[in-house]
Amino acid sequence: MNKVLDKNGLLLCEYQAKIFEESTKLNCSSKIFLRRFINSSFTKDKLDKNDSDFLTLQVIDCFNSLKDEYGPFHYGKTKYNPSSLYWLGYITRAISYFYNINTRLVNELLPFNEIINRYYVYHTLSIELAIEELISSYNLSEKDFDINERFKNIYRLKIEKLKKEGKIDIPLSKELIEKLSL
Repeated sequence: MNKVLDKNGLLLCEYQAKIFEESTKLNCSSKIFLRRFINSSFTKDKLDKNDSDFLTLQVIDCFNSLKDEYGPFHYGKTKYNPSSLYWLGYITRAISYFYNINTRLVNELLPFNEIINRYYVYHTLSIELAIEELISSYNLSEKDFDINERFKNIYRLKIEKLKKEGKIDIPLSKELIEKLSL
C-alpha cells in the first residue's frame, strides 16, 4: 500500500478512535453502539465525507446524534476493551479514508466485530501494515475496495444472469466483453 495518512486523515482517525473509546461509557453494549454508529446519519453525513472541517464537534456530539436518531442507550452490557475500540475506530476510519469508501462498506468487507478480535495481533503494526494484513487475512485485494471495480462486477453478474435466463440475446461488443471480463 502506497498510501499515507495526511493531516486531514490523521484528524479523522483520531476523532473516530476517541468516539469508539468513549463509547464504553454509554449504557449499552459495544456491539449495539457499533451497529448504531455504522448505520447512523452522523457517520454518513459527517465522517464518511472524509473531511475534517466539521471536527469542531466533540465526542459527545456524536453520542447525542445517535441518541436523537435511535433513542436512549439502555440495553446490552458486554463491552469491548477501550484500547481495542480505540484501535478499531482508528483503523476503520483509515481504511475508509485510504479507499474513499463509506463506513458501511468497510464493515461489509471487514466486519468490525471480527476486526476487533485481531487487535492483539495487529495493534503494534503501523496502520498501513495492519490494513494490508487485515485485507490479506480476508483474502481481499485492493480491487475489492475500488468502487469502479465493484460496479463493473455487479454489472457483469447481472449480464450473466440475464444471459442464462435468456432475457438478453443481443451481441455485446468485444471491447465491452473484455472490460467486463465475460
